[in-house]
Amino acid sequence: MHAKRFPKWASFLFYVLILLSLLVLNLGPRTGTSAQTASSISIIATIPVGVGPNGIAVNENTNRIYVTNYSDNTVSVIDGNTNSVIATVPVGPGPSGIDVNPLTNRIYVANHNAGSPLSVINGETNTVVAEIPVDINAFGVGINPSTNRIYVTVHPGSSHGPYVDVIDGATDTIVSTINCGIATDPVRGTSGSYCSPTQVVVDPTTGKVYVHDYNAMVVVIDNTDTVVSAITGVGGGSNDYALGLNPISRRLYVGSNIRLNLPLSVINLDTQETVASIPLLYNSLVGSIGVNTDLNHIYVAMNGLYVLDGATNTFLGDPLPVTGGGVAVNQTTNRVYVASPSTNTVVVIEDTPPPTPTPTPTPTPTLLPTCEPTDPQWPQQWNMRRIDLAGALNQFPGCFPFPVTIGIIDTGADLDHPELAGRIYRTATLVGDNANDINGHGTHIAGIIAAIPNNGIGIAGIHPHARLSIYKYSDQPLNLVKRALNRDTILQHAYDIAFLIREAVDNGDEVISISTGVPYDVNLTLGKKAFTFCNPDKPSCRGELRLAVEYAAEHGVVIVAASPEYQKERYKYPAAFAAIYNNVIAVTASTPSDTLAPYSTTGAFITIAAPGGAGTSCLGGEDDCILSLGLDGSYAENQGTSMAAPHVTGVVALMLSANSTLQPADIKFIITDTATDFATLPDGSAGAGIINAKVAVLAAMQR
Repeated sequence: MHAKRFPKWASFLFYVLILLSLLVLNLGPRTGTSAQTASSISIIATIPVGVGPNGIAVNENTNRIYVTNYSDNTVSVIDGNTNSVIATVPVGPGPSGIDVNPLTNRIYVANHNAGSPLSVINGETNTVVAEIPVDINAFGVGINPSTNRIYVTVHPGSSHGPYVDVIDGATDTIVSTINCGIATDPVRGTSGSYCSPTQVVVDPTTGKVYVHDYNAMVVVIDNTDTVVSAITGVGGGSNDYALGLNPISRRLYVGSNIRLNLPLSVINLDTQETVASIPLLYNSLVGSIGVNTDLNHIYVAMNGLYVLDGATNTFLGDPLPVTGGGVAVNQTTNRVYVASPSTNTVVVIEDTPPPTPTPTPTPTPTLLPTCEPTDPQWPQQWNMRRIDLAGALNQFPGCFPFPVTIGIIDTGADLDHPELAGRIYRTATLVGDNANDINGHGTHIAGIIAAIPNNGIGIAGIHPHARLSIYKYSDQPLNLVKRALNRDTILQHAYDIAFLIREAVDNGDEVISISTGVPYDVNLTLGKKAFTFCNPDKPSCRGELRLAVEYAAEHGVVIVAASPEYQKERYKYPAAFAAIYNNVIAVTASTPSDTLAPYSTTGAFITIAAPGGAGTSCLGGEDDCILSLGLDGSYAENQGTSMAAPHVTGVVALMLSANSTLQPADIKFIITDTATDFATLPDGSAGAGIINAKVAVLAAMQR
């Protein structure tokens, strides 16, 4: 074939067709031939575990596998001999990173939700025997068995050090804290740069610790708990995430779970130089990396599980159709364990090389699994199909977008609803004793954003790993009681919303959803109730609501606000601030037929539309309204711009999972630039069109 020359135009067309076919099938990297055929790597078992399996670790001495279930706050213990779950251990909220100390048979679990301690499990009794108070938002865990030290990274959620807590495994106490951005830091000097560590691995040969910094570097720590160097520009120089280490070949593998088109970096551990940069095709994100030191195989979890030959840096045959979170390898049995959040299972793979090396045949394209939710009422969720939610989730390895904290300012939420179990991160209320919802409005909105997918009941929300901050301002949404309101109560409402916006920003929420509005802003004077009127339409008005919006803008927090209904422009703030501030997105509603909902208010301040319902009765049993959560663990239909806004909130959260560096102006540009046109767009005054989750997430990844 190499001896025959094609015309230039034919060669060009040939390569274009090949590239397009790969993009359509979303197959990822495929290069060269190898001594390993795909037939020798096979799936031998699929083990059901908890909800949202994420981190995974193996104890080779006992042949037990431990997997963190992020969404139900447990660790599943698997017997590697029988491939069955033998115990389920409750731990702290949001368990993520996990590692096993083979010397002590103790398992250390990083609970990612803020304020949660590190859980320590006794591997013999499968019980939590200690809880170690580490810094907030713990993420990765790495263990050095020779020194019995445990290294815990602190992921973004606090903009300060420490970024690694060092624990003595003999006493389960923190013995050292390695700070980020301090004056003595040889990596960052005196810059005080924001540090965002994620994964951590330990080289058993040298005892050096490699910490994956979100800011395109790997920080190297020696046995004295001192930062000694940094490997920069890895993974294409932007936002890296996954680490794998082979102490035998002295190679470190670095991949990105944040940005597309970034190569897999291969680093020589001894020289700390990048010795290979392996390109990944369009749409490839690295979720996790496992290493088999015996076979020198590297398992790369993307939209399938790819096997890399560490000797030749080439991928072996077709990927296995397994979308994975964490990957762990039992070096003794050559078995690979992949935590699959999209199916709530652990997939067991056997990797046995053939006795005689043979060239890899031309692979047959294999379609990879999708992220279509399996919930029984998913067929009724026309709204999620309209925004292509499954297509958006399929851009994340294992359908597992990184958790994002979302503030919902509304009537509270059904705090005990099974579809919100493990989702509610914090609560606050301005009325009553707690943030429990007695109206249903806030619960409906929370379900659109974060109802747990694939749990065998009900519906699926937009962000499968959202963390919700519930802020209750009233027992009734303002639009339901507005006829009884006078100016004083409206001004009080404006002040309450402004107060809760600031509260959400101070709590670190990354996006805020507001499905209410007021006609006036409020200026505070002396006295508890001494409010004065402020017209937000006037540029000179600097009321509390506008100041709160500006406060959110200064901190890079997006506010998604529902537009008013039935041309009731009196109740359009804070939505109307979208005409002034890049961090405010005003949302109107669309119908199942992709037209503007008849109750939607139009106006130049509208940013985008999202499914809100057809405007017909929700009692007829037809799928014209938005199905979400109701009170007392039930499900309910509702419609309105109040229902449209949380769709946009959820998509913004997915975009932040795809690329946490996005600024509010970036987000607003992307969702308008990628919107789907209305079937009819009245007067061009209903925003850019209907939000498209898949295209918005892809654009965020490429930003």
